[in-house]
Amino acid sequence: MKKTYFASCAKRSEEYLFQELKELGAGQIEKKGGGVQFKADDKLALKILFETRLSSRVFRLLDVYPIKNEKDLYDKVTKKWWHRVFDNNQTFKIQTLFDKDSSAFFKNSMHFTMKVKDAIVDQFRKETGRRPSIDTENPDISLLARVESRGRASGFNLKLFLDMTNTPLSDRGYRRGRHRAPLRENLAAVLVHLSQWDSGKRTLVDLFCGSGTILIEAAMKMLNLPPSYIKIKRAMRGRKSEFAFLNHNWFLDNDELRNWVAQYFDSVIKRSEAAKNSSSLHIVGSDLDISIAKENIKASGLQNHIQLIKSDFKNFKPEVNTESVTLISNPPFGERLEGGEELYYQIGQTLIQNFKGADAFILTSDENLRKKIFLKSTQKYPLFNGPLDCRLIHYKL
Repeated sequence: MKKTYFASCAKRSEEYLFQELKELGAGQIEKKGGGVQFKADDKLALKILFETRLSSRVFRLLDVYPIKNEKDLYDKVTKKWWHRVFDNNQTFKIQTLFDKDSSAFFKNSMHFTMKVKDAIVDQFRKETGRRPSIDTENPDISLLARVESRGRASGFNLKLFLDMTNTPLSDRGYRRGRHRAPLRENLAAVLVHLSQWDSGKRTLVDLFCGSGTILIEAAMKMLNLPPSYIKIKRAMRGRKSEFAFLNHNWFLDNDELRNWVAQYFDSVIKRSEAAKNSSSLHIVGSDLDISIAKENIKASGLQNHIQLIKSDFKNFKPEVNTESVTLISNPPFGERLEGGEELYYQIGQTLIQNFKGADAFILTSDENLRKKIFLKSTQKYPLFNGPLDCRLIHYKL
């Protein structure tokens, strides 16, 4: 039986997540603000959870309540048998997200969240005589309340979701060294996706590899490794906190699904070991300081597939035909910027002199700096890097 799920992602990445979910086999896919809603059976939903590179979290829909005000909210939420979703010994928290119209109507998300919490604990008291505790830092159960307008004068839909992920999916587990402003892993995956890099024909180069995130994300995609493979290894060693669904009643009560997950985990471990013991050098990273990248790449187990070169970007020249190079870089900007406009001018000069015929993709949040590259762009992709309004600029050199 197919159920409804919601996969969240960085703002402006919804279209790319839509495409990914379609490729992974999801049905009835619908873009929403901040993510994508879809339908899938339990096995496919978990496969998507493990294999999505672009999503931040995956949520399972519990119920939809049509509401017009906060009284409706309490009356309807309190009728659900919450003690069957989780038990008294499990802690929980709730996050509320409004769309534009519902935000204007309800105004206070904290007050709304308290109403949902009251309805849940009151139902627990009625059915079990006890109530579960709230834990906003490290809960066993995380609930998402999404409130969406049904149109003027028609009220709202309150959608209550169960978070299946625990820590964000973007926290892959390979980061060791500290970097001033590391790129989110799933945003790095978006950059690789947008570049349309063909790992069988082209070499991927990052001139500002920093923490190595773009390189590692590219390597995982090239090797067809699920981005969650490190978390899966930890879960197999008994760390159930790696995925929230491992403690959910709907999963624990389904022996067939638990066996399928065990088999899937085993297959991923075998694939990761095969990747670790093979080698390829279609991915090259360069920077003045490659120590953090080296540490993270070693933690990923993919060091046989990534070549690191300590070099100033101006002096770096690929050892392959530049017409077969896809360059993806996140140069310094904001608090990381040293060299100002001159740095970006030098980036443009380096691309012209050392990468003729290549496809270059440069991520930056500063329009004035972009102009100093002095190259005609082929396409600009609007993205968000955390709170920063960015553009990924494609140059056909």
